Amino acid sequence: MDHVVANQGPLSDREQAFRQLVSASHVPHEDTRRVLVLEAANVLSAGEVYHANAVIALFNFYNKFVDLNGVAELTAEGYAASGVRLSTQGYGPPAEKRELPNSANGQTARTP
Repeated sequence: MDHVVANQGPLSDREQAFRQLVSASHVPHEDTRRVLVLEAANVLSAGEVYHANAVIALFNFYNKFVDLNGVAELTAEGYAASGVRLSTQGYGPPAEKRELPNSANGQTARTP
C-alpha cells in the first residue's frame, strides 16, 4: 500500500482504479469526474466503487472540517496514546451501564 500512497512503482489494475477514484474526487467538472469513476468501475465491482467512494468522501469531508476549524495536529506522543486507546476501546466512547426499557414484558434490562 505504501507504494500506492507514494505513487511509486508499478500499480496493479485494482490499485490504479482505486487511485483514480481518489483523483476523481478532486476533479471539479462533473462530466470528467463521471468518466473517471466509470473507468474505475470497469475494474472494480459496484460495491467496491460504492464503498471506496464513501471512504474517500468521508476523508475529504473530515480534512476540510479540520482545516476550517483549525484543529491542531497531534504530537507524536498524542498519536501513540490515540493508537493505544483505539486498539483497546475502538472509536466509540467507553461503554456505560444504563437501563433500557424491555418492551416485551415492561421490565428494564441493564446493558453490560
